[in-house]
Amino acid sequence: MRILAICGSLRKQSLNLHLLQAAAELAPPGTQIEFFPLHDLPAYNGDEDNATLLPAAVKALRAAVEASDGILLASPEFSHAYSGVLKNALDWLSDSDSLADMPATSISAAPNLGGGVRGQLALREVLFALGADVFVHYELLVRSAKQKFDADGTLSDADTREQLAKFIADFAEFIRTKRARVPV
Repeated sequence: MRILAICGSLRKQSLNLHLLQAAAELAPPGTQIEFFPLHDLPAYNGDEDNATLLPAAVKALRAAVEASDGILLASPEFSHAYSGVLKNALDWLSDSDSLADMPATSISAAPNLGGGVRGQLALREVLFALGADVFVHYELLVRSAKQKFDADGTLSDADTREQLAKFIADFAEFIRTKRARVPV
């Protein structure tokens, strides 16, 4: 099973990137988490959203989504929403039906006690609007995240590691269940 991980932060030491890296480390056997960086994705332009003008980075994003069994998003929270970088990526996916029926979920890490809950709620609404099959079993919010990662960006908090491992295993099972229901 292939899960595509997309981080809504461009920072090299992003807490959300570190959280996705921990998810990849803790994924159950048979589950591979691959990363798609958003650094080269141009700003959405509807005039370029066609077969002849589509930027190479957008083609790569759509191909990565197409080759995946599920999508795992992580984003910092800005102004009670998720990042503009992630919104831009979702805009590029909006007209392509890339996320239609695609199992998707989000996780977040934040230095405050909110943990990114408002950003996750806003992101969930967009995923629903794009037709994704949103995993809403429970949310994974890493609150006071700076204390839960070591200086190298490794998730060092045992309780959070356990919660993340369970979350990823549950999401992988959600994907397996959805794929089992799809007629061949």
